[in-house]
Amino acid sequence: MREKQERPLPCLPVYVGFICLSYGLHALVVHPTLGAVDGHRVADLFGDLCALSWLGVSFACLPWHDFRATSSHVFIWWTGMVFFGILYIMVPMTAGGAFQYSFASLTEGRLTSAQLRAFWLLVFTPLVLLAVYWARKFHTMSPARRNVFGNLCVTVFAIWLVSYLTCLGVCEYHPHHWWVGFCLVLLSTPTLDTAFDYLLQGFFWALIVDGVVMYDVEITKFFL
Repeated sequence: MREKQERPLPCLPVYVGFICLSYGLHALVVHPTLGAVDGHRVADLFGDLCALSWLGVSFACLPWHDFRATSSHVFIWWTGMVFFGILYIMVPMTAGGAFQYSFASLTEGRLTSAQLRAFWLLVFTPLVLLAVYWARKFHTMSPARRNVFGNLCVTVFAIWLVSYLTCLGVCEYHPHHWWVGFCLVLLSTPTLDTAFDYLLQGFFWALIVDGVVMYDVEITKFFL
């Protein structure tokens, strides 16, 4: 007896629609005082949604991004986006302080020694584990996807290096966490195979969504 297969959903509107829905949850639920604090107007919200929609369209249309828009894959992907978005905001660094919204706290010396240790643990431990996971996955990819992944890694590294060198002696190097999420989503596009891969990309999208919600331009800082 042939197994019943899931019918795929329309990929592009689903991909973009759930990203915008996550933005709404972040803005209205995770940051309920955002409007009072940052004075977000309708134009600001519309601009944020346009930016996220264009990013979603760009990622969804990459020829190597094999996003299978079945109900189960979309649910896992969006669950990762919502869960990590809430976790990113709510998890405390110490008993007396909440997780900072960007890497500025590290460079500006606003962290205590206990918070600094927690910063390195919470940020770089997952990145090391992710690098190990992707390194193992790299050997199981097809030659075409392996070539794409390798080129993306080189490109992302080059952008980070050039931006850092450009900023030396001129301004504070302050990459926003939406940019970190952007790079991770980009690197994940040729890796989607298992449910865990979809969950990971949802995690990375949470960084972009929350970064757009909290984004605040400061002319004297170098934002990516």
